[in-house]
Amino acid sequence: MTDDTNDGVPPVPPVPPTPDSGAPDAAVPDAAVPPVTPPVAPPAGPPAGAYAPPAANPYATGPSAPGPYSPGPAAPSPYQAYSPAKPGAGVLAILALVIGILAFLFGLVPFVGAVFAIAGIVLGSLALRKPGGKGLSITGLSLAILALLTNILIIVVWFVIIPQAESAPPFGPDDSQFEVPGDEQAGGELTLLPVETPCFTFDGPSSYLNNISTDDAALCATQLELWGELENGEFVNTGVGAIYGSVYVEPIRAETTESWSTDGSVDGAVEYLEENYFPDFGTVTSLREPVRLGGEPANLSRFDSDSADTVTRAAIVSYSPSAYPTANGDVQFFLVSVTTVEDNGDAIIDAILDSWQWK
Repeated sequence: MTDDTNDGVPPVPPVPPTPDSGAPDAAVPDAAVPPVTPPVAPPAGPPAGAYAPPAANPYATGPSAPGPYSPGPAAPSPYQAYSPAKPGAGVLAILALVIGILAFLFGLVPFVGAVFAIAGIVLGSLALRKPGGKGLSITGLSLAILALLTNILIIVVWFVIIPQAESAPPFGPDDSQFEVPGDEQAGGELTLLPVETPCFTFDGPSSYLNNISTDDAALCATQLELWGELENGEFVNTGVGAIYGSVYVEPIRAETTESWSTDGSVDGAVEYLEENYFPDFGTVTSLREPVRLGGEPANLSRFDSDSADTVTRAAIVSYSPSAYPTANGDVQFFLVSVTTVEDNGDAIIDAILDSWQWK
């Protein structure tokens, strides 16, 4: 009778025999030993600008869940970050301004202002090439340029124009009315200048300054003066300094001459002046030289002055043809005095006598 408890169950296969120890080892299949897997490096980030593949779950939550797309490169900020100015730009601009101001302040000092001005121009030019401080650089550069021009002008005036003016004639040599003091024309002739008053006219030396006021000229007076200095015993006409020559015309009022109790003649007037007036002129060396002044009888007297520098001292006296009314009263007697340290005293006297005209 058969056992049917295992009906429907497949029979168990027989166990394979165990190999003998002396038999060669059977080869072990590779699948029996699991392979060693080398460590995998973490995946590199996606290239800039490229999109990473979507994750398996695009809607995964959590701080580490990647989004559906990898973020692109960061957009630039609309505000640029502050970057400090290059060192030295602002310092140069400030220095240029300071030096420019100093140059402007010292612009009237010869050479000193020029040194500051040149330094200011150099610093201002360097500062303009650097960023920042443009306004200060331009201001300093402008002041330095202005100071340099001013200083150059001052140097030219002080060291060129003024020395030339002191050593050269103040007027052109061809102008007969404004000759250099002491100047003479070719041939030794004295340069003359007409002198006019309400009572008379004559030619005086143009080297003498006419310092008479308008009011005194209206009184028929004249005051020509030679101004200058003595250098090593030689007279130098500078137009300033001290008076070393003069041509004075003094009108004497009629009531004054009447008080002299003279006979009204020129000789009588000279006799009175010799005692009361001429001693102030110096020692008389020649008295009562008869001459004519404007056609009228006159007298020329010469003196030895107390001043060692005086070469010529003389006086001419004469009566005019008629009395002239003035603000001080009628005048008719005139005294002309000539004093000079130059050798042209006789030429001046002759010019006065030859050119004198009564009005």
